Amino acid sequence: MHSDEAWRAGHLAARRVMRPFLIAAAIVVVVSIPAQLAPALYVVLLGLSLACTLAALGAGALSASQAARRITRDG
Repeated sequence: MHSDEAWRAGHLAARRVMRPFLIAAAIVVVVSIPAQLAPALYVVLLGLSLACTLAALGAGALSASQAARRITRDG
């Protein structure tokens, strides 16, 4: 990052984009707790939670990178 302003803009943009994915992952984890009685369903739900988390990381990284570039290009 070229500036603190770009760093902050990237983090704020990533937080906005990641929040829905991470909330979905947390909900899936909570739902999967009673699903431990059905091992196949439990594994599928944990995989879904992992997919939500990875989607959050990817979307957050892209959004943060774009926001930081916008700041350095404009500033």
